[in-house]
Amino acid sequence: MQPFEIPFSLTTDSSGNGTYTQKFQNDFWYSVTISADGAGPGGKWTISKNGVFLLPGVGPSIALGPITSSPGSQIVVAISGAVPNTTITGLFWGMNDPSPVSLPMQTGGNTSVRSYTSTRQRSGKCLQL
Repeated sequence: MQPFEIPFSLTTDSSGNGTYTQKFQNDFWYSVTISADGAGPGGKWTISKNGVFLLPGVGPSIALGPITSSPGSQIVVAISGAVPNTTITGLFWGMNDPSPVSLPMQTGGNTSVRSYTSTRQRSGKCLQL
């Protein structure tokens, strides 16, 4: 397992929108966090992987993740409603390894797992569902 950093920049258009696409190497799994700055107060961020939405963000700066990225995956950083015609800088950073087993446990997005026990009373006995 080794650390990595991939800097990026994008320039928003006259409407304050912009995207950046990062294709990762075919021989590594990645645990990726995306940090970016410079969008101005109203920026709305989205992070997607291989065309699937994963994470939202709002504001001038973000640090979103970590997410797991398989070999050859594409991660897209998109911004809307930012300051028009401005440069936004950022960094993809984290750990990579040829095996996903070595990476820190990830869910692939901004999700949570909930575990709970429900009980129901029947004939004086509690049943666990």
